Amino acid sequence: MFEWVSNFLESHVANQIQPGIDVANIVAVAFLLAAFVISYKEYRRDKRRTQDEKERDIRINELDKQISRESSAKSLYNDYLKLYLKFPGLSMGKYRKGDDVDEDRYDTFVSIMLSAFDEAINYTEGDYYFQILRDQLFRHGEYIRPLLHKDVPDADNYRGIYSTKFLALVDRAYDEIDVNIEKSATTSPSGS
Repeated sequence: MFEWVSNFLESHVANQIQPGIDVANIVAVAFLLAAFVISYKEYRRDKRRTQDEKERDIRINELDKQISRESSAKSLYNDYLKLYLKFPGLSMGKYRKGDDVDEDRYDTFVSIMLSAFDEAINYTEGDYYFQILRDQLFRHGEYIRPLLHKDVPDADNYRGIYSTKFLALVDRAYDEIDVNIEKSATTSPSGS
């Protein structure tokens, strides 16, 4: 009988303890799952925040680069304007043909001018520089046309060193210049 009581107590106590152990295990697992879910959400939020910060940094860097390019382009254009004022003869397309030094000086002036326009046009919006470029292409046309006109064979021109945006405006300017020259030739007394 003693054995029966012992077995009853063991089974009764075990039944009482077993559900308690199961509840504790369930609670522990629930806490672990909750901790995992919270940790995962934190991880995702931090990852998203990190990604947003990276994207913001990229946008800031791009904006800094754009501002730097615009500043550089304006600086180069201002340097060209200083040369324009310092050498009025060259700026008007006047130089001594046959004088190697003067021709080289004019060639350098034109190269600086075209580079300044290329930078300014390439890194700024709008048509601000177009009118000025067109006027300069007209003024220096005898010298520049063989170098940049779209109809000159590739082997004989320098179009490859300039941006496509700049060249598109050069082509547009020459198209307008050519139309104006044709109009003035047909309306002038000598053209009739």
